[in-house]
Amino acid sequence: MTPDYKTSIACNVSNSRFWQGSLLAFVVLGLQACTTTGINTPVVSDIAFGGMTQRPANFCQPHHGTDCAPNLAEFPSFAEIGKEISVLPLGRGTCGMVSIDFGDGTPPRIVQNLPIGDATNPGRGVQHTYNGWPGRKLVRVKGSHYCLGDESKMLMVGFNPDDRGDLDLGFVPNNLVCNVVPDRPPLRKGSVVRIWADAVIQYGPFIAFNASGDLSSPTPANFPFRSHRKFSVVYKVGSQLEQGESGSVVFRVNETARLEICLNDHPNDLRDNRGAGHFKITVNEVSAE
Repeated sequence: MTPDYKTSIACNVSNSRFWQGSLLAFVVLGLQACTTTGINTPVVSDIAFGGMTQRPANFCQPHHGTDCAPNLAEFPSFAEIGKEISVLPLGRGTCGMVSIDFGDGTPPRIVQNLPIGDATNPGRGVQHTYNGWPGRKLVRVKGSHYCLGDESKMLMVGFNPDDRGDLDLGFVPNNLVCNVVPDRPPLRKGSVVRIWADAVIQYGPFIAFNASGDLSSPTPANFPFRSHRKFSVVYKVGSQLEQGESGSVVFRVNETARLEICLNDHPNDLRDNRGAGHFKITVNEVSAE
């Protein structure tokens, strides 16, 4: 039988003099060559995504004769929250086992005997629906059980129809110092959060401040957040407190916990608070633990 030169050429030794004179070198080096992985070993070398939503090309004006088609490639697709997509490992062969981490804190998916295709014939993908925070995720696909490869790729998750990469949240004062952001999972440790605020809160007659609060007066000792500005917005994640501002605040999460939006006002004086707030929240989970 003709040997498979692709995998065994390094193992063919026909010179007996070489064998007799170089036994130790062969054992150390030749055995290593004999165990080299062949080029037909299944391997994951890239990741593709299916079922994505195309980002709108707002500059296109068909009624004015503008041709949108050549420019659509400049507007990358995104994973739409609430809509199922496919994660497609690319490479070759059939992986004995593949682990897929979707980058959103959900448990990794373990798939056995997964066919791995290429860009023209991607094979069978693994389905997933993002329902957590909008923002960037890092998808990781790792092969095992006689399958090589450990690949990661960035993915943007947003809301349709305009690829809004932030959570749009309205806020009205109530009788609580802190309100948990509803319908979202805990923020994961290591995530980077950006919150843009546009809020004007009336803390009683003739007292109104934006999210930055009172910049000139000290905070009374009986206020809930003594080290933060009086009559300001404070963001709370477990024991972590971040000063709110009118505009954007960016911070890294120190512990896994729910995000809360708080008002730094005396708990007994919350009933007369009026006004409203508008918050846009984006969570980059690429560095999350």
